[in-house]
Amino acid sequence: MRVAKDWRRTALQAMYILDRGGAPEIDALINALDGSVVDEKDRLTGIEFALRTSRLCESLDEELNPLSPDWPLYRQPVVDRSILRLAAQEMTDSPEQWKVVISEAIDLAREFSTEESPRFINGVLDRLQRERKANTPKTGDTDHGIVSPGD
Repeated sequence: MRVAKDWRRTALQAMYILDRGGAPEIDALINALDGSVVDEKDRLTGIEFALRTSRLCESLDEELNPLSPDWPLYRQPVVDRSILRLAAQEMTDSPEQWKVVISEAIDLAREFSTEESPRFINGVLDRLQRERKANTPKTGDTDHGIVSPGD
């Protein structure tokens, strides 16, 4: 079984703390996650990503809630909700990496959540990707980085 990258695992742990009302300061999260086997760089990367994602939860939730109307975010387990928010934000930051992001989110669900969670996470994030793709304007202009001699 594959496991998610260390910084994503740390981000999930930090999001869990933040979701449960933990202090939204970087030092408090570093202290809370002290003793982790994750190296310092990955721990800091994960915590910073979780803090940024936490600040954007309202807009992420507006996008995610319609994708699972029978299970709105407030009804989901904290771990699943945190995985979805983190993955949605990462897909925003790096849209070209959406397949990797979804795969890593599924790995986190396998590692930390229920037996049904990986399939649920996959379905919601797949719908998110399709929605975003459908709502991305098609320009027709593709810049391949080629400069014509006259330019």
